Amino acid sequence: MSKNRVLLIDPDPRLWGDLPQRLEALGLEVALESAADRAASRIGEQRWDVLLAEVEMLGRQVLDLARSSPGSPEVLLLDTFGDEGDGAAAMRAGAFDVLPRPASSDQCLLVVQRALERRRVAAENEHLRYEAQQSRGLGGLATRDEDMQRALELVRSVADTRVTLLVEGESGTGKTLIARAVHEASPRAGRPFVVVNCGALPDALLESELFGHVKGAFTGAVADRVGTFEAADGGTLFLDEVNSATLDLQVKLLRAIETGEFEPLGSRATRCVDVRIVAASNQDLRAEVQAGRFRDDLYWRLKVVSVVLPPLRRRPADVALLAQRFLAAAAAEYRRPAERLAPAAVAALLAHDWPGNVRELRHALERAVLLAPGPDVHPEHLPPEIGARAARTAGTAPATAGGFDAVPLGPLKRMLEVPERAFVERALAATSGSRTRTAALLDVNRGTLFNKMRRYGLMSFPRSDGSDRDTRP
Repeated sequence: MSKNRVLLIDPDPRLWGDLPQRLEALGLEVALESAADRAASRIGEQRWDVLLAEVEMLGRQVLDLARSSPGSPEVLLLDTFGDEGDGAAAMRAGAFDVLPRPASSDQCLLVVQRALERRRVAAENEHLRYEAQQSRGLGGLATRDEDMQRALELVRSVADTRVTLLVEGESGTGKTLIARAVHEASPRAGRPFVVVNCGALPDALLESELFGHVKGAFTGAVADRVGTFEAADGGTLFLDEVNSATLDLQVKLLRAIETGEFEPLGSRATRCVDVRIVAASNQDLRAEVQAGRFRDDLYWRLKVVSVVLPPLRRRPADVALLAQRFLAAAAAEYRRPAERLAPAAVAALLAHDWPGNVRELRHALERAVLLAPGPDVHPEHLPPEIGARAARTAGTAPATAGGFDAVPLGPLKRMLEVPERAFVERALAATSGSRTRTAALLDVNRGTLFNKMRRYGLMSFPRSDGSDRDTRP
């Protein structure tokens, strides 16, 4: 994945101080430009994620340049504010934020991080919308797993109400997809769906992000800013990683969720909104309550209806299903020829433990689509930690699957047992003997797999990963 790119524009690059080095330490690609004509050329011809520019360099022209730039970057302006209201006017014209000059490295760093977070959320939402359009079912979610099906049925039953929903599960299990599915299946579907990743923002900024602020509320607050509660009025607000909120902020969250009322930072005027809350946590919130890190009253207010999403490693039947859907979506998005997964690639996917869950699977298929030169995706197109597993197990597959000439002629049913046994043994080898993953690979239930293993004398097939130690269906 390419780095986010930031262009710093100022006639005197020395005024940026240590900001370029601090941005690079965050993994960003940083460039400096001191000439207005060269800056305009670079904005128009290259992809940038954030532009941080001195107003006197390009004036409001930088906003027009950004709109036509290949990356449609966020624009952050530095100004001395000779005229009252210039900052607010610039933000109405499309600037992400306006900082007074001189601004500290800390101020610039925080506003760049906020701008990049907004771009990340916008890109993720766009990807989720595409997935929803390309699939059927609740919000584009598909599953063969019984636990996941029960979770989706619960979500479907409450989607058309305004009840608060708490979604718990490991990172990458699809909590954002669930939140969007709830919104799209509700009467609020035509209203805003707003996402706040509480864990991605510093404590000092999260309250302002949620409730907004008025001009002068703190250093750098040069104009009024609408918070996400107000932005989501009439729609749905998804509070991701809500466990990251501080105890003090949790008090204000509880009031806003219960009454719809809050005050922006620096204001005494109470705002009132109608917002449906979907909250998510990648930690066990009950354990967080017991540890004193999460308020008991907020926990029960969020947990009106609770759904727990199982990790992908417990949903082997979903791996091949989701992989094919992600492959088709990525091939369409990137206009690549990939159409299907080779059997060895499916075996490699089933043998992986997926610590990053569905998000990791989606990224693995995007990579494979970009690397596959033709219609078939093979293990070598998958990330090394996944494809290497297939290479290690490839040599254990029996050769009898293709050696049918040596099979004595006789009743057709008896002859067909030879390749069937070979294919079952090959699938067991590809999944390191895991009965659950073998059943998913062959698209049969565990009972059918065990019956065939007994028939062909494969019950003692070794399990190199130590899984599925029972011998019952």
